Amino acid sequence: MPPLKNQAQIEDMRRRLYERGINITPKKRHELSDNPQKVADSWQYDRSAVSSPTASIGDSDPRPATLTKPKLEVLTPTTETKKRWFHNYRTIILMVTLVSFLVVLGGTSIYLFFGSNQISNKNIDINISGPLTTGGGEIMSLQVTVANLNKVSIESAVLIVNYPSGTKSADDTAKDLFEDRIQLNSINAGETINVPVKAVMYGEENQEGEIKATIEYRLVDSNGTFYKDATPLVFRITSSPLVIRVDAVSKVSAGQEVDVTLTIQSNASTLLKDILVSANYPTNFDFTSSDPAPSYRENSWLIKEIVPEESSTIVLKGLIVGKQNEEFQLQFLAGTPQQNNQFIIGSTLAEASADFIIEQPFINVGISINGLKGEVVTLQTGEETTVVVEVQNTLVDTLYNMSLEVGVVGNSIIKDHVTVQNGYYDSVKNVIRYQVSGDSSLAQVAPGATKRFTFSILPSNQKQTPSFMVTANAYARRVSEASATEQLVGTAKSEAKFASSVSMVGKITHGSGVFTDIGAIPPIADTKTTYTVTLTAGAGGNNVSGVSVSSSLPQYVGWENKTTGDGTIIFNPVSNEITWTVGDIVAGKEKQISFQISLLPSQNQIGTTPALLGAQRLRGTDLFTGTVVRAEAVPLSAELDKSLGFGIDNGVVGRTAD
Repeated sequence: MPPLKNQAQIEDMRRRLYERGINITPKKRHELSDNPQKVADSWQYDRSAVSSPTASIGDSDPRPATLTKPKLEVLTPTTETKKRWFHNYRTIILMVTLVSFLVVLGGTSIYLFFGSNQISNKNIDINISGPLTTGGGEIMSLQVTVANLNKVSIESAVLIVNYPSGTKSADDTAKDLFEDRIQLNSINAGETINVPVKAVMYGEENQEGEIKATIEYRLVDSNGTFYKDATPLVFRITSSPLVIRVDAVSKVSAGQEVDVTLTIQSNASTLLKDILVSANYPTNFDFTSSDPAPSYRENSWLIKEIVPEESSTIVLKGLIVGKQNEEFQLQFLAGTPQQNNQFIIGSTLAEASADFIIEQPFINVGISINGLKGEVVTLQTGEETTVVVEVQNTLVDTLYNMSLEVGVVGNSIIKDHVTVQNGYYDSVKNVIRYQVSGDSSLAQVAPGATKRFTFSILPSNQKQTPSFMVTANAYARRVSEASATEQLVGTAKSEAKFASSVSMVGKITHGSGVFTDIGAIPPIADTKTTYTVTLTAGAGGNNVSGVSVSSSLPQYVGWENKTTGDGTIIFNPVSNEITWTVGDIVAGKEKQISFQISLLPSQNQIGTTPALLGAQRLRGTDLFTGTVVRAEAVPLSAELDKSLGFGIDNGVVGRTAD
């Protein structure tokens, strides 16, 4: 029977198989036999048996058609030959795909390596050529070579040159040059471009620098950016365009004022402009002055120009501070300033230093003002001042012909109020002199001996920021022979500043017009009466900052929350404290504020004058002396000023009228 290929045939066969009324003729069965039969190892399908059926179904078969059974024969076992692997169509497709991939890969590789449009970063060459040494401050000429060895052009090419710190533009020596971007646009296939660049190199002698170059580019029809770096050019500065020489003593004494001379010499072949000299002071050196004056703060000088082979000089003065055997160093730098800040060195051209050691002073000089010692002492304005200068011989040798010069200058000095003992006051030069001619004990001063010199000053209290400066210089000889003398010097300095005399005044009024006051005067028990309080704070000869005034109200006095005047005032209802924030007061000026309070006296206060405001305490900082200044005003009561038209006992609480 041929195989069933679809569902329709299966249904047709089922219908014919179970159809009623069909007669099936019983099949004749064969007899069993005991004779042995030869059986094959496997079944072999006989195609000829399919076409020649050997049996049929009888008429009683209910199926509509006759089914035939293939003839089966017993054959000699045989082995079927295996199919070859390439007969599998999937294997064939896989092999075809693999071969196609290998062909494409090989073709692409050949195209990339041997094709006419090859692109490789290795085919871009960039080199920097230039001198390996240069003089500081001189123009350095360089050449950057860019070669495109590809067979196609590159586009949007930009040459980037990076310079070391301190480099200046060759066109404008005041302009810092850190990076230079040069547009090259496109470079054709096989083309080589030489780009000349110039810059001015600054630095110290034997200082090394490095110049870098990079080429950035794009490919045709591509937005990606590629780059190639050149081998950096390392160069050395053979000479500095500037040299600094320092001239100063190396051994100093505490309290001694020393001179330090700086000479800035030009070694450049061209004009040097805008040279910045900077000094670094240790704590042992207290800057006093310089010639010329600093351009910025106390340690920066800007020299506009120095011609070749010329020099510029700066002389510093400073006071030595420290203890015996201390060592310290002053450091100096010279160079070109930064473009965005002319007082910061951008490129250092020269360095120098001065070393000092503090020795025991030969002559020890000390100053006390009203018994106070220090560089700055604070006194009360108008206070008579006594100045004592002590000079001690610290050597093991006798000193001869000692003399003392004391300079006294300041805006509080009244020249006809200076009193000197055993000396002479030169009011023209503002100097007090003590010499052997006025004090014979100065002819010889034994080792370890101390001499005391006294004078007094009655300062003026009319000047703003009143102060005066005392500078004492002592001189002596180590030996008595004039031909073999050694001049010794001792010095000391002290400044007296007079603190500002601040003032605080409080006043109570009623019906003054500042506010509308109500109630009776004198006050009546169980009846409310309001008063106006006016506080005035004043500064003396100095400006005063951070001024504040504090006070408080008694429990029976109320706060009406009405204020007018300078500053701000805050009332604390819990503690009944009043704080007036005054702020800053200019020297000689005053600030004022007014506020309203109320009094509701009790029956037990009848016949008394109740207090309305506690003591007013002022506090501030004297901007000239840096000290805290204070003032206080007395408490205020209900008793009003009689000069305002109020009668006697106007603050005594009276009874309520029946």
